[in-house]
Amino acid sequence: MNETFVPDPSWRPFVHVRRGGWFAPEAEPEAGAAAWWRAAVAGEDLATAALTHPESDPELVGAARAGDESMLGAAVLAVLLAAGLRRKPGGHRKLGRIADAWWARGTGFAVGAAAALTGVVHQIRVDGTQVLRRWTDGYRHPGLREEPVFRRLRTLLAASGDAGYEAAVTALAACRAGLAGKVVASYLVPTRADWASELVAEARPIRNHAFDWASVLQSLSTRDQLALVPGEVLHWTLQREEVTYTLLDAMGAAAAPVFARAADADPHGGDTRKLPLSLLAGLPGDEAFELLVERLGQKHVQPLLTAVMAREPERAVRLLARGATASAGYAEEAGFLLRTHVAAHPEVATRVLTELDGDERAVVERALEGEERLPVVEALPRVLADPPWASRRPKRPPVVLSGLSVPAEPKLVWLPGEQAEWTEWHTRLHRGLHGGWPRATEEYDAGKLYAADAPTLFLKAPDDWVRERLAAWRPADTWHGEIWGRVLASRHGLLAYRPLLAMATTNPGRRGEALLPYVSPEIALLMADWLVRLKKAREVASAWFERHLADATALLVPVALGPLGTSRRTAEAALRALAKSGHEAAVSAAAARHGAEAAEAVAALLVTDPLEVLPVRLPVPGAWADPAVLPQIRVRGGDRALPDHVIPHVLMLFALSKPDEVHPGVAHLRDFCDPDSLARFAWALFGRWRAADHPAKDSWVLTALAELGDDDVARGLSPLIRAWPGEGGHTRAAAALDVLARIGTDPALRQLNSIAQKVKFKALKLRAQEKIAAVAAGLGLSAEQLADRLVPDLDLGEAATTVLDYGPRRFAIGFDEQLKPYATDPDGQRLKALPKPGAKDDTERATAEYKRFAVLKKEVRAVAAEQIPRLESAMVLGRRWPAAEFTELLAGHPLLVHLVRRLVWRTPAGQTFRCRADGTYADVHDEEYVLSEQDEVGVAHPLDIAGELPSWSARFTGHGIRQPFPQLGRPTARLAEAERAAPTLRRFENRTVPTGRLLGLTKRGWLRGPVLDNGVECWLLRPTPDGGAVVVNVEPGLQVGMPAEEPEQKLTDIWLAEKAEGGWGPQGARVFGELDPVTASELLAELSELTG
Repeated sequence: MNETFVPDPSWRPFVHVRRGGWFAPEAEPEAGAAAWWRAAVAGEDLATAALTHPESDPELVGAARAGDESMLGAAVLAVLLAAGLRRKPGGHRKLGRIADAWWARGTGFAVGAAAALTGVVHQIRVDGTQVLRRWTDGYRHPGLREEPVFRRLRTLLAASGDAGYEAAVTALAACRAGLAGKVVASYLVPTRADWASELVAEARPIRNHAFDWASVLQSLSTRDQLALVPGEVLHWTLQREEVTYTLLDAMGAAAAPVFARAADADPHGGDTRKLPLSLLAGLPGDEAFELLVERLGQKHVQPLLTAVMAREPERAVRLLARGATASAGYAEEAGFLLRTHVAAHPEVATRVLTELDGDERAVVERALEGEERLPVVEALPRVLADPPWASRRPKRPPVVLSGLSVPAEPKLVWLPGEQAEWTEWHTRLHRGLHGGWPRATEEYDAGKLYAADAPTLFLKAPDDWVRERLAAWRPADTWHGEIWGRVLASRHGLLAYRPLLAMATTNPGRRGEALLPYVSPEIALLMADWLVRLKKAREVASAWFERHLADATALLVPVALGPLGTSRRTAEAALRALAKSGHEAAVSAAAARHGAEAAEAVAALLVTDPLEVLPVRLPVPGAWADPAVLPQIRVRGGDRALPDHVIPHVLMLFALSKPDEVHPGVAHLRDFCDPDSLARFAWALFGRWRAADHPAKDSWVLTALAELGDDDVARGLSPLIRAWPGEGGHTRAAAALDVLARIGTDPALRQLNSIAQKVKFKALKLRAQEKIAAVAAGLGLSAEQLADRLVPDLDLGEAATTVLDYGPRRFAIGFDEQLKPYATDPDGQRLKALPKPGAKDDTERATAEYKRFAVLKKEVRAVAAEQIPRLESAMVLGRRWPAAEFTELLAGHPLLVHLVRRLVWRTPAGQTFRCRADGTYADVHDEEYVLSEQDEVGVAHPLDIAGELPSWSARFTGHGIRQPFPQLGRPTARLAEAERAAPTLRRFENRTVPTGRLLGLTKRGWLRGPVLDNGVECWLLRPTPDGGAVVVNVEPGLQVGMPAEEPEQKLTDIWLAEKAEGGWGPQGARVFGELDPVTASELLAELSELTG
């Protein structure tokens, strides 16, 4: 095993050398440097304009005019010379000669002048004037701005003799009064570890990118020093090769934890992790390997660790065994890697086994023994025994017919009222034209108009001008094309055909709807392609085919029977899809119009065995999908398994599948094989895909999960979905939502609904809400109704509790107002904590019950985090449940009932009641209340029960009932009369609030507006029960992904919108008096808290 760190020789150009480093300093002072310096400071390269500016520092000007006899004079002249040289090609590279010139005057002078250099600033202002200034804390952070000078001086010092080096140390000791002096001193003589430690301790609070952290890191050499560097600083600084390789030169393999911290500090878990992880993987020794093992499951780690395993097979066995037996989240992944590694290197594992003991030895022994193999089944389904992609059976040649004609010109077909409706979409556009349309038309004709302004111009310019140019226009910027495309279609019809066709193809799923009224051969083939190939555009394509079925089939039949190629395959697939979806008669009729031969050919096309339909080019699963490391698949009955040679065919079934078009052979696989075994196989396959860093071409793995996954797969997938967007994997996360929906069991849908309710990534949350709404619609429910049915009961039973049985002792479990579980003794007294198993308890039973309670607490915490806000939202929004649903899903739910009993409920008729512990209902007088089967029930808002509020408050206080959220004691407010008649809410306008507090409104049901130009969100909106929204416009706006960039926001306008869409400013004529009292009260409370 390699234990010695040896740097790569290619690093030398990047390393800032030091005494004692791996790369020996090789430097001889340049003999002619002093003469060059004298000529340069007297020549034209010196930026002398700063010396005459009245605002230049007089002392600096005087030192420069006095020449380079003083260290300060030399420093000022160096700054002016650097400013001039930088204006010339290659001039920057000459700056290092300054160090050689100063070196000729002694090391003390050279380092003193360098220290003075950090305090001189040459500033070029916007108007071109030049000023000399001293560095101050308010001007910029300290740093080695003339870097070539300092690097050359460091190299000369490292190569110098002891006497010269000590002289430099002595001179620098006098220059360390401020932070800038400490930076230059530690950088030039990094062997002074005490100086470096003092420097990093003082710099530690600084997180500013302008500070010269690179020079600080190039001064460090111990772990203790590096432990003081903030993780985020390591993350951005170690992306620079000069910093990274200089650290490795100083520390070698001891730098391993530094690279691990740098990778962990990536705030998005994204691709910038790759460099520090790659460096970590290149270091020898156990520590670097273990640091990688501890990060298994994180992006980029698995491929790097696999490479190290191949390079260090013995170390891999030993340390993967340690990882596989650790009590950590990476243990399972380490165990899998160990098993695959041992299978590939059994002789290595046998040799290492003698060095191991205990659990580590046992886990390697089990890996050597291998998984018990089931005997294989002989009789297989045809799709596995003789799959069409491996078969040599002769295939019938396709029928090709020529001369089938179709109408070539596009036409426009509007639905009743559709054209007028699309015309009104212009109200959703808020972009103006600088200088108005007359100026914009001139810029367009001159080819100088900003591409994003062109759609607005074609909407606002005179019709005559538009008609002359529209057909030839091809939009270069299609932002909001789904809006302006509709308007152009409604106004200009077929004239807009070509521009809209070009626009729609840039984002078919979002902008394709603009083509819905149009019919042409080109669009028919385009929609066919979207239908069979593009999941995001399939809904648009389906709508187009439903709308133009007769025209569509007539246009596609000639293509499906025409020359072989991509277009024919697309048309064939679309016709088969249409026939399969119930339109076989329409397809056959369209074929018959082209004659008997065409009808016969299409009929044969439609009855083609789906198993025989293959793409021209078969997909090739990646090398990561090695059947040898995947578990066996048991057939139903459980005593036999599929042969190993069939597993590639199983993979091909899914590689040929699409999320919404699964290969028909998958159904044969599911019918033949054991469901649990298939789920285990799919999860292992998914694990290998993750380990290979999710190659996009093999995303069919998610289809395998959707088709074969079970509840355990759903539970394992959910946390990954939540994390992926932060690692740059939004598309993957959105696709995985479909997996949860397709698995479709209650636990899977609970995971999906949980993401729809609470996840920090806005786009993912919206996508999850769309998916859960689609699932609910398929069941004839609303999303909220489905969510009611997905609340887990956690096996509490009808008694709404559970009992923990220790043997001699038993404890009943109750739940408080936040659903926190607690234990009670046999007398019903609440215990401070559940007792641990004791000596007199049944050890096995008590231990299991104690663990069960820990799991219960975790599960209940997750339920409470979703359900308490849901009930509060239901109160605010006025949601009502039919009596039967309330009784079954709320009052009858063994966990939610603990919340239901702590709230006051109300019917539309104003009757109020609570739920008692015995399951009956009581009114405000504690008399029994009977709920009518025809009634609806909602959480009472205090404004709706104002007359009974004091009585209900007294009743709850008397019974000691604590509420899960403020209801009876909830603050309420009303709009002033003037505010009721106003379109804006001026009492909160022009107030400045912290950005973090503003974003806190999203936890109260507010939504962030769309991302506009430059990635800024300029408003938030609060949906109202009537379908509109309260809109709050803010300045300067929320920067997507970096909201902290603007620590404060100004509330500029607060107004009511007709729809929940928002806008740049007040629109329409709505006034705040239109809000119902509850919504108005909640709005005032939220804005008062925000601005208070």
